[in-house]
Amino acid sequence: MNRTVKQMVLVSLKCGGYDGLFHPDGACGCELSDLAPCGEIGLDCTAGYKTTTCPPGLDGACDFYIVPEPTQHDDLCDCDQCENDRAEYQKGLER
Repeated sequence: MNRTVKQMVLVSLKCGGYDGLFHPDGACGCELSDLAPCGEIGLDCTAGYKTTTCPPGLDGACDFYIVPEPTQHDDLCDCDQCENDRAEYQKGLER
């Protein structure tokens, strides 16, 4: 099974326990459920964790924010599924 870059990133983020991606300059962030809504994953995007606390200056103008360090968040990773995804990915590498 050939995976797209977006699919590979999604599996990696889920298995790493991350909630999404964010750009370090704070310009954007996306959740796993809507990964790369702009149509691309920026080369500077970083894995992060979802918080409902907006950063200073946005004054509640966001529904969520992706930050570099974990806050209280749900574990989005189904570990059995992650192991299956890792095994599938490894099989693809061995071909």
